[in-house]
Amino acid sequence: MKHFGIFDPYLHILGGAERYILAIAQSLSSECQTVLFTKHPDRVSEAQKKFGFTVSNLTTRPWPDTVAARLSGLRQLDLLLYVTDGSLFISPAKKNLLLIQTPAHIPKRTLVNSFKLRSWQTILCYSQFMADIISRRLHVQPKTLFVPVSNRVKKIPEKENSILSVGRFFPELHNKKQKEMVDIFRTLVPQLPKVQLYLVGSVDPGGENYLESVKAAAQGLPVNILTNSSYGELCALYAKAKIYWHATGFSEDLEQFPEKAEHFGVSTIEAMSYGCVPVVFGGGGQKEIVIHGKNGFIWNYESELVALTQKLFAEPQLTTKLAKAAHTSSASYGPEIFNLQLHEILAE
Repeated sequence: MKHFGIFDPYLHILGGAERYILAIAQSLSSECQTVLFTKHPDRVSEAQKKFGFTVSNLTTRPWPDTVAARLSGLRQLDLLLYVTDGSLFISPAKKNLLLIQTPAHIPKRTLVNSFKLRSWQTILCYSQFMADIISRRLHVQPKTLFVPVSNRVKKIPEKENSILSVGRFFPELHNKKQKEMVDIFRTLVPQLPKVQLYLVGSVDPGGENYLESVKAAAQGLPVNILTNSSYGELCALYAKAKIYWHATGFSEDLEQFPEKAEHFGVSTIEAMSYGCVPVVFGGGGQKEIVIHGKNGFIWNYESELVALTQKLFAEPQLTTKLAKAAHTSSASYGPEIFNLQLHEILAE
């Protein structure tokens, strides 16, 4: 059995990268013994509960604290996946994958980094949005491999008059804009008095004050804020939500600060896999997932989000049509396709 190592400095956050690395480990579990280098081994069980799947042949180990120990340990690996925080090191593993999540995590193009980058045979990212930025900045061509969605329902469930948005609560980088969504929802309540908004997500370290500001903005509104939902509870919310909102990048200068866009949008695909109609901000990787008027809607201004949401509640036939198209297109992000593309990348 081969030996696969993963180093992720962000395991304490349990965001999209953590779901991604565990999906890769799960895909390779029948052929690899995986060690996850982390200072937070207790978070592995929490991650598996949050993301709804377990990984066999997975152990944890602290990241070596000296260069000599690191070189000695990594030399034993057939494959290493590193979730970079913007830094690089030389890896002696037989094959090395570098995962770059956002524009903010792209290593600076220096002479030293150019030398270090030579030991990383493959750069991975989630979307073409990220691939284009990486290519421009590092002059290398990354491989695009999406975050897989595995719990797609066979039949779209009966829907309720609810809007759902899923994303961690944190104030910086690609903030999920929960507070802005609450403010926009307030303008919709008089026209849609029986509609409820659900905001679901964990709270990042340092995000507690932001969460409180969202709660304060939601006072008196039919807004439900859930921060400790299990994966099963989240799926139940996907099942009953008629519309899925996503607002990351709204009101930001994405030309100057592309890191504030959504770099992929796995929660959007999850929502689509349950027949939610996505109404998402037109930035980052979201534009690769949602085709305006075909399987959902893309908006750029607050007035567009309001008008499109009203339209969907007013025209049930249109909503049903888009829900079916969203459900169908979500199949393109399933685990079978993910596994095939992952093994193609590793075989190169």
